[in-house]
Amino acid sequence: MKKINSTREIKENTLIRVYKKGFGYSLLTTVENTEFILICRCDKIFTDVLQKGDTLECYLWLHQISSYEFTTSVVGTMVNDIPLVMLAHTDNVIRNPERRCLKAEVDIPLTFFTFSVEDSEKNFYTEETTLVNGTIRELSDREAVITCNFDPGQDYMLKGHMILDETRIDIICKIESINRDNNITRLIVSFVGLNDDERNRIMNYVFSTYRE
Repeated sequence: MKKINSTREIKENTLIRVYKKGFGYSLLTTVENTEFILICRCDKIFTDVLQKGDTLECYLWLHQISSYEFTTSVVGTMVNDIPLVMLAHTDNVIRNPERRCLKAEVDIPLTFFTFSVEDSEKNFYTEETTLVNGTIRELSDREAVITCNFDPGQDYMLKGHMILDETRIDIICKIESINRDNNITRLIVSFVGLNDDERNRIMNYVFSTYRE
C-alpha cells in the first residue's frame, strides 16, 4: 500500500485507534470518507464523552512494521442504530517506521510450560512438561510481563494460553529478562509467531482495557 499523506486517503473499514485526554483509548472503524469529513463507527461509551471541537490523537497501523499518527478534531457525533463520530480532515500525517506499542495493566491467568531454545524445533507433549500457573500483569501485542513462582533459565522460551474476552489465544514467547523477588519471579517476554488475528485480538483487548 502506498504511503498515506492525508486522512482523505484512508479507506473504508480501516481501524483507527484514538486517544482522548481524560478518557483513554478507543477503537474506531471508518464508515465513509467524504471530501470534508471522515465518518467512523465507535462505541457509545466513547460518543458519550465527546464534544464538538475535542482533540483526538489518532494511530493508524496499516503495516506490521510501520504506523501513522495524526491529530484531528471532532466535528460531531450521531447516535442512532450505530454510534458515529465525524472527524475533521488533516494533511499532517506522520509515518513512523515502527508501530507504537501500548501496554495495559491487566490481571490475566496464564497456564504455560517452558522449554530451552535448543529444543524449540521439537514437538511438545503435555505429559513431558510441567505446567505452571502464572498471571499476566502487563500486556501489549508485542510483549507481556508475567509473575509466577517458577524460575526458568534465561535461555528458555514459554508456551501457554490465555483467555481474552472468552477467546483462547495460544502463545509462544521468548523470555527476555527475569527479575526475582523472594518467591515471586517476574518474567518479561516477547511474543513469537502471532498471526494478524491473534495480534488484533490482543490489541483490541489492550485498548478496551486502557482507561484513565
